[in-house]
Amino acid sequence: MNIDAALGVIGDAVTALRQGDLLQTSAVFSEDFILLGEASDLDSIAFITLITEVEDRLFLATGKKLFIALTNIKNFDPDKPEFTAGTLAAHLVDLANGSAG
Repeated sequence: MNIDAALGVIGDAVTALRQGDLLQTSAVFSEDFILLGEASDLDSIAFITLITEVEDRLFLATGKKLFIALTNIKNFDPDKPEFTAGTLAAHLVDLANGSAG
């Protein structure tokens, strides 16, 4: 998996949240899309649903049952104001290619 494929997985999950009315924003999805933090459009339920949706789509893309643990994401710092799609995508690449901690 590469970064573009990982962003595609996340983008598809964001689209699913919009279709399910869990996300009410018209913000354009990009690697700078804020998933968690003060400026995020996702509430806690939408964020958890997004992570679950990403895991499901990651399985479809890779054929591997992979799980996202926020504490294992490089560059994830709960004290930072924002967690972006780009940060999650980089972790998905590591996870899918077997190099995540």
